[in-house]
Amino acid sequence: MPFAKHQGSYIALATMLALTACGGSDEDGATTATPTPTATATPTPTGTSTTDPAATNLVGTGVSQGTSTTAVVTAANAFLATLGNTQTSEAGTTSSTATVRFPFTQANAIQWTNLPGNRHGLRLNATTLTAAQLTAAENLMATALSGAGKTLSDEVRRADDVLATRQSGYGSSLYSIVMLGAPSTTTPWMLQIVGHHLAYNITYNGTYASGSPAFLGVEPPNWVVSATGTVSVNGSVTASSTGTQHAPLETQRVAAYNLAQGLQANSTYASGALLSGTYNDIVAGASGDTDGNFGKLAYPTTGRGLLYSSLDATTQGQVRALIEAYVKTMPADLANTLLASYESATALNTTYVGYAKGAGGTADFGAFPSGLDSQRSYIRVDGPRVWIEFIVQSGIVYNSQIHYHSIWRDKVGDYGGQFGAGSTNTF
Repeated sequence: MPFAKHQGSYIALATMLALTACGGSDEDGATTATPTPTATATPTPTGTSTTDPAATNLVGTGVSQGTSTTAVVTAANAFLATLGNTQTSEAGTTSSTATVRFPFTQANAIQWTNLPGNRHGLRLNATTLTAAQLTAAENLMATALSGAGKTLSDEVRRADDVLATRQSGYGSSLYSIVMLGAPSTTTPWMLQIVGHHLAYNITYNGTYASGSPAFLGVEPPNWVVSATGTVSVNGSVTASSTGTQHAPLETQRVAAYNLAQGLQANSTYASGALLSGTYNDIVAGASGDTDGNFGKLAYPTTGRGLLYSSLDATTQGQVRALIEAYVKTMPADLANTLLASYESATALNTTYVGYAKGAGGTADFGAFPSGLDSQRSYIRVDGPRVWIEFIVQSGIVYNSQIHYHSIWRDKVGDYGGQFGAGSTNTF
């Protein structure tokens, strides 16, 4: 998939984010700026009957024991108690898949990417973990996330099972769980849930309360599973399609859609918030196979779009809704702490919103996309701390369709602020 033709000089994210590997591509190990989608991935969006491996891997299970750090620590220790010595020994390398435990270092923290393939930590599948261990892992994730956040992670993993029916190298079985440091109610440690289109990085007892960076993506963006197991995706799916409907990023998409519509319906907002250039991916994502951009990000200081304070009450509410669509994937106590900072009057008065048009001539985040007219539609919220991006990209496996990438970052609080600000900017 081609790169952005022009990201705008104001968004120089250190070597242009080295997006040759992350770029618009989900191809494992891609190193060129114009990767070609796999030739076999040219589907017509009519389904084939398939078995869902997510059911075997207990995706979608898990009961939250609460929302506090204490509850997460209890759930983490309960999971650790189900594991063997090798599985709980601290890893000596950043790429180990034999254990869930790693030292809490920057090198280990940045081990996430949007590329498919291997991840560090223990795989969330029935080959790596027993049923009891999987249950304990799912319970830990359910405790560490809000109900919406856990459902989103379940659905993103299920989406990879849809991809796996068409192409190898995908599937819910390739997602992992990781602990950096020892679970504690007083000292810093981190929980990671990572895979192709998901990276939750939640830090406890850090310098800042932190649920970021959080990368959320999905392909296909929506699909329906009939009673017989037939899967229909994207262009085949409508609001009236019968069967179980799946749309993992629907909350985030709807928030992006509403804000984009609100901006484009007002000529003053439409011109003021329109960003320079064309976007083919999020600009503050991973760099190749890690978050190698952390520490080098140069967030824009000009050309940022339109100030929140210049918007009417309805559109301001749409900005807050997009922020909350991401932050509320975290449990209430953490989300409320972050929103108090992101949505304070002072913060909102220096928060910007911007968008870029897609291939069809508008920023289009509509439901049930068919074809590629909406690709390159881009929207972001850029505050003194909060940074959120959502983009429509062309598909990789379903390459005649589209898929989504998005990210939530905190300009000073990523990874709990334990490794300094992720940016070269001074805030």
